[in-house]
Amino acid sequence: MVNRFKERLKSNRGNAILIMGLAIFGLILLMAIFFVDVSKNIYISNNYTQMAQRATQTALKQQNSIGGLTPQAATAVINEYLEEREPKTKCASTDGSGNTVACQTVETKAFRTLCAKKYPNYPEIEVSFSTARDNKGKTSSNDNFGVTLSYKNGSIPEFSDAQKRLFYRNQYKTIRVKVKDYGDNYFFSMFGRECEVYNIQTSAIAMDATAGDTGK
Repeated sequence: MVNRFKERLKSNRGNAILIMGLAIFGLILLMAIFFVDVSKNIYISNNYTQMAQRATQTALKQQNSIGGLTPQAATAVINEYLEEREPKTKCASTDGSGNTVACQTVETKAFRTLCAKKYPNYPEIEVSFSTARDNKGKTSSNDNFGVTLSYKNGSIPEFSDAQKRLFYRNQYKTIRVKVKDYGDNYFFSMFGRECEVYNIQTSAIAMDATAGDTGK
């Protein structure tokens, strides 16, 4: 009787240890799954941000004779971002200083396969212009970006004649770019979150000839 009780006690302890071990293993696995997708999302977000920043810097080249941004700056932003995302004629671009940098397409395209059918009209790109900046050449969240061009559904629109006249009348110096793009989730998809949408924002200032160009 005593021996049978001891054997059952050992068996119960063994089962408890086994259950605890499985629980710890499951917890570690869930944490690993979480960190893999979170790290991937941070990586993709950083790449999209760099692409948007380079596209914004490209727009600064589109200035009139007195340093104001032209309507072509919006088209330059859109074309540069799309070119880096899905290059057709090149696989490298230049930064604001004219240095050649590799496109980020390889790093991001691999993460845009599973959700391509869900977001066929992405990316969405909004390019806005303003005259506002402080005495340090920086933009603020309160700036009034009154002229905007939006790229959606795969087509690049054009400014109206009235909007084009505003460029020459106001001499816009500040450009803000908002990009909405997507990426796949692998492990999060098991919990119903198959895709990740990234909201990127960057801006730049077209300075005069004595100050040079700057962006952020």
